[in-house]
Amino acid sequence: MGKTSTNILLACTILISCLFYFIQGRKSLVFYGDALGYYLYLPTAFIYNNTGHPETLPTDNGIDPIVTNYVTDMYAQSGKSAKGYFVNQYTYGTAFFELPFFTVAHVIAKLTNGEANGFSKTYSNAIRFSSIAYLLLGLFFLFRSLLLFVDRNTAIITTCIVLIGTNLFWFSFYQSGMAHNLLFFLYALLLFLTIRVHQKPSLLLFVVTGLTAGFISIIRPSDILCLLIPVMYGIYNRASFTEKVQFIRKNAVYIGIAALCFLLPIIPQMLYWKKYGGSFFYDSYVNQKFDFLHPHIFEGLFGFKNGWLAYTPIMFFAFVGLVFAKRFRKVQLLFLTLLPLYIYIIYSWWCYNYINGFGSRPMIHLYPLLAIPLATLINTSTKQIVMQVSLWVLLLFCCFVNIKQSTQQAKREMWSEESNATFNLQTLFKSRLSYNDLVVMDCGDRQPHASSLPAQKSMAEINPYDSIQQKDFIRMSEQEEFAPVSLQYFTAAKDITTSYIKASGTFNAPEQIYDWYRYQLMVLTVTRNGEVLLWKAVKINNKIGLADSSCLKHPRIELRHTDLNQWGPVHFFAPLSFKLQTGDEVKVLVWNLARKPLLIKNLKLELF
Repeated sequence: MGKTSTNILLACTILISCLFYFIQGRKSLVFYGDALGYYLYLPTAFIYNNTGHPETLPTDNGIDPIVTNYVTDMYAQSGKSAKGYFVNQYTYGTAFFELPFFTVAHVIAKLTNGEANGFSKTYSNAIRFSSIAYLLLGLFFLFRSLLLFVDRNTAIITTCIVLIGTNLFWFSFYQSGMAHNLLFFLYALLLFLTIRVHQKPSLLLFVVTGLTAGFISIIRPSDILCLLIPVMYGIYNRASFTEKVQFIRKNAVYIGIAALCFLLPIIPQMLYWKKYGGSFFYDSYVNQKFDFLHPHIFEGLFGFKNGWLAYTPIMFFAFVGLVFAKRFRKVQLLFLTLLPLYIYIIYSWWCYNYINGFGSRPMIHLYPLLAIPLATLINTSTKQIVMQVSLWVLLLFCCFVNIKQSTQQAKREMWSEESNATFNLQTLFKSRLSYNDLVVMDCGDRQPHASSLPAQKSMAEINPYDSIQQKDFIRMSEQEEFAPVSLQYFTAAKDITTSYIKASGTFNAPEQIYDWYRYQLMVLTVTRNGEVLLWKAVKINNKIGLADSSCLKHPRIELRHTDLNQWGPVHFFAPLSFKLQTGDEVKVLVWNLARKPLLIKNLKLELF
């Protein structure tokens, strides 16, 4: 790719990033989830002086109830330490790097007589700017490192692709305050420093290298594997190993100082744990553990519930680039050691799909390293026109997928941690969701057109009647986990060739449900001799008012669509991968996960 094309790509990258941020990103919520946990050190230490009791945020100074409620829930789940304190589950490292931006925000809030409570819009904007600032620093050091392996044009192209083609884009411009783009910057810095320190050793370089590795390790302790970068850089054969040993001997004093600098960022966290947890090493992740005997590597890499390559397919090409390992042999052994270990560890975590994000977020930390084989592949392809055109079509398509799905997620038209391949493919080129898309999001089965199905063969239905209230529907109360009515059907010989089962009902939701995980479900099961052969469910609340032509009145449909206090049909088809047998039990029931009221009528079961 020539200089002109490179400049066009750079301009498009800047334009796309700015548009996404100003249209979607600046409206996003900052203080929730992990981002709030990291940030909480700052207001509790510098505004409220209650570091030992972060759960006691004041409720009378304008703090959004979402923040106070989340903090209360977070610490209620973690429980108190042996010393009687609620210890922050998260380490302080991210807050340390947010401190300059927090300070500026606090000064502005004070000078403008704004809400200097640590959580107003001034502070959330400051955290957004911190995410973008560390992104830019990370891209700068990535670019500088790539220049040591490829030409300037290829380095610019690769840097742009790493931004708009991966989930780094999401965490930089939408989900601010997370640790991942900060760690992207620190890994890029560590890689750059490692290369420089081997080229021209100096005390300053060793000091900054040690501090950088220390901050990476305290921000995410599992990322202590970052030490492999300076340790294994430059080793690729016996001769290079001998050179490495000589390098260590020659710079032993500097390495010792770097080791001390590595410990410096860790000491404040140890003191915090000792004071509030009772031990210098305190496990703040209560009931959240690694299971190294049962890693979920395949699901973590390829699964559509936040799997890495399912949402960042462009990184397939980084692995293809590893074929050209001789071109970057100084990091060859580092790749072969660090990548498998890192993947094994992060996908041994109990929550291997890393909810609250877009795609597999821990892999973002390794993008500075993975950019090297990606850049090498791009550089190599320029020698063959067919390979170059093919590669660029695929790369640009992957960038389109990332930007499109990031936009969908920002507009609540996708939720990657609960998604599936069918939904992603079905909605990729759509500008608007449909009722069937919402069904596919829940059950993963492509929905047939009713007109394309053969004639209905069997049917069972029930119209609930409340004899006390004299109404033609049943009200499921807050105390009931399952509806007091369900539909049950035992198959006959004529049902053996059934291809689809359709479950349907008419519902009315009187109250809003905010917790997506606990929406009320219509569940379809097929059981044979006590064995469950099929279990499918769809959410009810977000489909009321959309199953017929009334959906046209909604200019945009999102996954959390809500029409309260109105009746509406909900239905879905479940394809059968097995043949029914006489006596199989087919059942439709309503599961009240939210423990909220729901009105039910016209439950129906149809076999096609």
